[in-house]
Amino acid sequence: MEEIIKELEYKLANPLDLEEKLELPRLIGHDSIGVSNILMSKIHGVIEGGKVPASNLKSYVGLINNIQLSVFLLSQHDEFRFSDSISNQYMDNKKLKGLFGKLKLSNKIKLEVAYESIKPFLTENNILTSVLFNLVKNANSHCYDRLSMNVKKHEGFPKHTVFIPEGAEEYNDFISFEVCNDGLGFDEKIPLKDYFTKTPEKGSRGFGLFYTKLASKVLRAPVNIESRAGDTKVSFYHPIYVR
Repeated sequence: MEEIIKELEYKLANPLDLEEKLELPRLIGHDSIGVSNILMSKIHGVIEGGKVPASNLKSYVGLINNIQLSVFLLSQHDEFRFSDSISNQYMDNKKLKGLFGKLKLSNKIKLEVAYESIKPFLTENNILTSVLFNLVKNANSHCYDRLSMNVKKHEGFPKHTVFIPEGAEEYNDFISFEVCNDGLGFDEKIPLKDYFTKTPEKGSRGFGLFYTKLASKVLRAPVNIESRAGDTKVSFYHPIYVR
């Protein structure tokens, strides 16, 4: 049986170095501005008499808030303190549905979601939402007709992962978030690990997967990529924090 984590008892040190923390405004600003522009266009549509569900506007505002709070959280010097009594520090089935609502916003291809019923687990929802938003956004921009996410419990340490952050080996059970699409896939000539530091094809610094690496380091979440033409899957393995 999993041990119940006592209030404010579980702590994780922030492993990001100064250079990585200085990159955060660039990364989060890119996402925040993009979502803000979409929100403003939706609000303009409402003012002009268009019909935009209030729930959609609320989701956009919530997503902007998640993205911006991630800057503060990932750049802080102190430890992360997880508590199952603080609303933004646990995930359950109800919150998963709200998260999926945010991730479905403004994709050119409809995001299909499948998930198993899960027990509540500790996390930092702002960071988790931001990293999944980046992965879905990346998959959406490189797909043709199929875009999906699968969420399920993964027992045991995930094998053959592309990126394993320090400290991840301490955990035995994970929640896997798998983002899949039917695009061309990653360039076979470029090592997959290179995509976590830059955009190799352009020779420039990347956005989505680079941010994924930073969130992975903080949450101790391994990341894997399986890619071939017509079938690409990026898996983010979130640890179930137990002692």
